[in-house]
Amino acid sequence: MRILFILKIIHLAIGPTLPVFCIFLGIHQVAIYEFIRRGKSDGFLSSLIYAMAVSYIPLGALGTFLGICEGFKAMSGLDLNGMLYNLFRGTQHAMYSSVVGIIFTLLSYLEDVILDLRILTNQQEE
Repeated sequence: MRILFILKIIHLAIGPTLPVFCIFLGIHQVAIYEFIRRGKSDGFLSSLIYAMAVSYIPLGALGTFLGICEGFKAMSGLDLNGMLYNLFRGTQHAMYSSVVGIIFTLLSYLEDVILDLRILTNQQEE
């Protein structure tokens, strides 16, 4: 249910790049629920910063790679206008991937705090 809701929000915000962000959602879920659970944190803020770093760095790297591939798609000819347009679209991929990684992290933290799961916050019951 949560994944479908997030995918609908992404589809409304971004549009035709929905398959790319389905891949991003999978990477984010792996990063959050595997790496963060194993990490030790001193408090809520430090674990939030760590979660953002672990989730949006791979997303940004994947978005940048997709952007470079998009930019050099028109490299076969001497079409400079097409190449600049594709590089601009590639920059959009890189920016969107980092922003989506941060948004996914914040949504995961809200879910963790509201439902009192304590997966990401690593707080012990008192």
